[in-house]
Amino acid sequence: MLLATLHSDQSLAQVGISAGLESISNPLRTPVPAQAELLQSLSADLTVARQTERFDTAVSYRVNRQEYREEVLQDRTLADGSAVLSWNVMPDTLAWAFSNSRSNQLIDVSAPDVADNRQIIDYTTTGPSMVLPLGAANLLNFGANYSLVSYEESGLLDQVRTSLNAGVRRNLGRRLVAGIQSNYSETDFDAEVTTNFRVMSISATAEYATDRYGFNLEAGQHKSSRANLRSSNPVFSAGARYRVNSMLNLTAEYSRSVQDLISELREGSINRPLPGVEPVPGFEDRFGSSNIAELYLSRSRSITASYSQRGSYTVNLSYSNDARSSEESNRQDKDERISVDLRVPFSPRLSWNARTQYSVLTPSRALGDQERRIFSLGAVVLINKQMNLVLSGTETRQTGDLPSDNYDGRNISLTLSYRRQ
Repeated sequence: MLLATLHSDQSLAQVGISAGLESISNPLRTPVPAQAELLQSLSADLTVARQTERFDTAVSYRVNRQEYREEVLQDRTLADGSAVLSWNVMPDTLAWAFSNSRSNQLIDVSAPDVADNRQIIDYTTTGPSMVLPLGAANLLNFGANYSLVSYEESGLLDQVRTSLNAGVRRNLGRRLVAGIQSNYSETDFDAEVTTNFRVMSISATAEYATDRYGFNLEAGQHKSSRANLRSSNPVFSAGARYRVNSMLNLTAEYSRSVQDLISELREGSINRPLPGVEPVPGFEDRFGSSNIAELYLSRSRSITASYSQRGSYTVNLSYSNDARSSEESNRQDKDERISVDLRVPFSPRLSWNARTQYSVLTPSRALGDQERRIFSLGAVVLINKQMNLVLSGTETRQTGDLPSDNYDGRNISLTLSYRRQ
């Protein structure tokens, strides 16, 4: 495979390949361990970023071939990533965007998080957006989107989404911005057995920012209709950040919202793991099932502290407490986590990373609690400017109210990557 990188002031193109081996004990995560597995993987990734007066492009995709030697798990080929192409029809005023994302999501949250319990959800959307100035301090914004969503395994949830949004923002000073935002959307499922739904929301927003601290607030109302079920819920979110000094940063967030899986995938952030550390699923990736098309009331709280001693080490401490209740059933889920991440660069060519996490997940009242402890350790060796070697290990222990929820598992992997930067 040809690997090349093109750099200029406005563009970047990069292609890379990697090969890895991973030893997996208890690959099915069962109380009585099955035969250990050896995973052989080969992946290729493409990253393209380009900005011109008329077009903004950002592409990042990966294709990964996974083969399991003992055939305890199924061989598979995964293609995931995202792409955004924006055509600036009238720069700073009118744009038309096309985007696609392919994410590997958990199918059944109550079952162990193994490769056979995941599926690719493909989300493609396109539509225009317009920004119109009203005087020196006001901006009007309008937008429309048409989206197609397809599920690798859950075909009954394939859907078409259309949405309209409008809002106004006003600068109330150098640091304070306030606004009003509204949105209307319809979701139509391909399968007749899955009920369509409509959503309408309106909210007021405020943002205040300085170099050292900032906050954002949003409060509004969310209305939805589905068959004979209609609901109206107040929604609210607040976030704050504070830079104590050049080394310590604090952030806190709270939200009360109405979501479904696809809206959360679009709006939620992705927790990117440190290099060499086994990725830990984010809240949206582990909570709820991608086989369910329910609307749910979500409450989320989190606080994070980040301390960085330049040239020495970086520590991140985070706590989150999240809960969801379905608007259509008695289903209630909870997820509480605390985690610590540590990165220590020993030299320009060698760095060491560690993560420990404790969580309590309640998939439903009937299934009880699942307590999970995860410890990950990794090392990254830079062989040269284009090549690195990653060694990582993860120990997982879970205990639960059900006998099937109790298991241990260990993953040890070695990955060699090559790319031009």
